[in-house]
Amino acid sequence: MRVFNTKYGIIILILLLLSCNKYENKIPKEDTETNLEQKPEVLYNSSGEKIILIYFAKENEVAVKIKINNRIQELTAKGTNSKGEPVFSNKEIIWELMDDGHSGKLTSKEGKTIIYK
Repeated sequence: MRVFNTKYGIIILILLLLSCNKYENKIPKEDTETNLEQKPEVLYNSSGEKIILIYFAKENEVAVKIKINNRIQELTAKGTNSKGEPVFSNKEIIWELMDDGHSGKLTSKEGKTIIYK
C-alpha cells in the first residue's frame, strides 16, 4: 500500500511543480506591435501637385504621415472638425479628411488651405 501512495505522491509533486512554473513566451517588442500602416494614398491638388498619405496606428490613436515635396511630416489625431470629419495636425500643418473619407484639406500654419483629391 505504501508503493501506491508513493506513486501518486510523485505524480502530484510533478504536477504541482509544472503548474507552479510560469511559462512565458517572450516575444521581442518589435514583433508584438503589428505594423498597422495602411497603403500609401496619392492625392493631387488643382495644380497637379501631389501628396502621399500613410495612415498608421500610433499607440492607441490613428496618425498620418504626409509626404510633401520629399519632406515627411507626422501628424497626430486631434479630434474632429465641425462636420465630424477627422482632423490631424502637428505644429506646422493641419490635415482634415473630407466626407468621402479619401480627399482632404491641408492647411498651413499661415492659414493657406489646399484641397487634395
